[in-house]
Amino acid sequence: AGTAEPAPTSARLTPTVTRLVVANGEEDSAAAALRGLPGVVAVEPVRTRRYTAVPDDPFYPSQWAHTLAGVEAAWNHSTGSRTVRVGVLDSGVLGGHPDLADNIVEQVDASTGTVHTTGTNVDNDPCGIGHGTMVSGVLGALGDNATDVAGVNWQVSILDVSLSSPASGCGGPRDDAILAAIDHATSHPDGPVDVINLSFGTHGDACPASYQSAIDAARAAGIVVVAASGNEELDPALAGSPSVPASCNGVISVGAVGRSGTVAGYSTTNRYVDLAAPGGDSDADGFEGQILTTSRNGRTEPTEGTSFASPYVAGLAALLGAIDATLTPDQIEALLERTAADQGVSGRDPAYGWGLVQAGEAAAAAASGAAVRPPEPDPDFPVGGDGDGEITPPEPTMLRIAAGSGVTEAISQAAAVSQAVFAEGGAAHAVLARDDDYADALAGSALGFGLGPVLFTTSTGPLAEPTKQELQRVLAPGSPVYLLGGGAALPDTLEGELRALGYEPVRLAGAAREQTAILVADEVRRRLPELGFENLPIAILATRQNWPDAVAAGSLAAWFGIPILLTPASDLHPDTEQALRALAPSLLYGIGGTVAISDTALAQAASAAGTQGNTVRLAGPERTATAVAVASEFEAVLREVFDSQPAFAVAVNLRRADGFAHVLSATAISGAFSAVFVPVEGDAGTILTEPARQYATGLGVDGLAAGDADLIADATVAELEQLLQSP
Repeated sequence: AGTAEPAPTSARLTPTVTRLVVANGEEDSAAAALRGLPGVVAVEPVRTRRYTAVPDDPFYPSQWAHTLAGVEAAWNHSTGSRTVRVGVLDSGVLGGHPDLADNIVEQVDASTGTVHTTGTNVDNDPCGIGHGTMVSGVLGALGDNATDVAGVNWQVSILDVSLSSPASGCGGPRDDAILAAIDHATSHPDGPVDVINLSFGTHGDACPASYQSAIDAARAAGIVVVAASGNEELDPALAGSPSVPASCNGVISVGAVGRSGTVAGYSTTNRYVDLAAPGGDSDADGFEGQILTTSRNGRTEPTEGTSFASPYVAGLAALLGAIDATLTPDQIEALLERTAADQGVSGRDPAYGWGLVQAGEAAAAAASGAAVRPPEPDPDFPVGGDGDGEITPPEPTMLRIAAGSGVTEAISQAAAVSQAVFAEGGAAHAVLARDDDYADALAGSALGFGLGPVLFTTSTGPLAEPTKQELQRVLAPGSPVYLLGGGAALPDTLEGELRALGYEPVRLAGAAREQTAILVADEVRRRLPELGFENLPIAILATRQNWPDAVAAGSLAAWFGIPILLTPASDLHPDTEQALRALAPSLLYGIGGTVAISDTALAQAASAAGTQGNTVRLAGPERTATAVAVASEFEAVLREVFDSQPAFAVAVNLRRADGFAHVLSATAISGAFSAVFVPVEGDAGTILTEPARQYATGLGVDGLAAGDADLIADATVAELEQLLQSP
């Protein structure tokens, strides 16, 4: 580390790591000399890390996070114990906070790489950052004391290790401070702590050897090490990148979810994420969607970030230790991961890891005394270098979203997609359509908007059982369920069934599919502001005859909430013309070539909409090329407006006659995660056409196959994975 000090000095940070301070300009020569010495494994610069959130009421009823993570059920087994010690390595804690003081047993400063005691019941945050106080409140605010909020643990012993001070520049924590702090927690005179929480980090292509050795020593001493995955997902340059220390081997990396249980937009996703926990998401859920915790003003404040998801998991690890003190770090990790509620793509995924922590189930498993199998192996994170080089993202992989029966069927497939996208109670509404005719459903993707699933049922008889079960899982009582089409499409008895289930049915049915699409467009325009989103001045026009064009456009419609209107190919339908005049968009997309929408019909639509100079035809010579044109436009808009790329490439079958339902249900993936469609041809999904191959080549995002192997063949999935990985 270059400093103005006149002479080199050294300090032992851990048993295997020593800091050498050299004068400015001498760093490279000193490093070269050190690398030549026997026993030197690595020479790494001291870097400064960032706290993973910047702090921004009171009372337990507002702490939705505890309900979402099932902590109340865990408290039936234990509310914590002061025999369990947690090292909070952070910006320092306001030791006199009335909701923390009794749980803080030690306060030290490690900000300069040397650990010294600052006292007890003191303000150990001289820089006034407040981050450490907020982190401590999540895992250990005193509970049942008639004061402010309750932490995951009502009783726990917190070792407050400050990593920031005026002497260190009052910025984020430096590596030498972090390493000294980990070593202090590991080699403490009273014995190693039980849990370490690290709510900070920066992106890195590898774990510095100094970090990995300190983490390995902590794990060997029986310490559970937990860290925040990071808040970088909205930064296109850093989205999906690993984070140090969270991605280091042996660390439980934690991503954040909002009040709905859906991953927060800022939460960094990567293959090293192990678990998700409540971290807040004001963008999705407003002020009430933030985490309430202790603050530097001596009371409570709302905040959000993976910084506060990490201590949630650290707190749960401490709670499990209070229930069974014999549990090892591996066993605690295994209990947390195996009892987590699987979210997103089935199994481990980059956003949720193994899923959203479920404290009650983990606590019950720990209390049972049953043998605990080792956790599933984690992907290896490279070790060595300074961990701050060029980011090399992992190669894209392909996963399949299917019911698992081997035969793709509309009703069960739509339920499987919904389960992959939405947490329990996490949808704002649902869209319901007929399972064997998609005329009324063609415009439904925009209404789904990634906030609700597109589900199916039969045109006769009661509500299909898989759909009923999924509605009850994903929707809170009182939520609207949109029925697309009249009684011939969906039985009139469905309204009564849905009301009996506690939902509010809303039927959108016109005399023909054009009128149904207009009713859906009107509801999209009404519903989006109700949910806190703006209506974009854009409309999509698709043909009523050939369904592939409209369902392919569903990815674009679902993400942006763009209404899809329908017309015959030759001339614009008069009702659609009137609807376009009322919408008055500034941009109009026409989907398909002139066989799908004639030049005359598109010109009529542009005239009605007033978009003569801003009408774009997205088309190719055949259906897959048109789907690729839609995907390319989607990708271009993401890049231009949001400076980002799609999160997934979803393989969908645009050929098989009963496959369109599966594409419509897959629009929920696009709406939730900005996913583009890669079209697959052939009744068995065995063909990737040249336009599809060219588009997928080098796309560099993870892929999903929407349907079982009978709809998207295994060989096609493997081929698409190779194309996504291609340079």
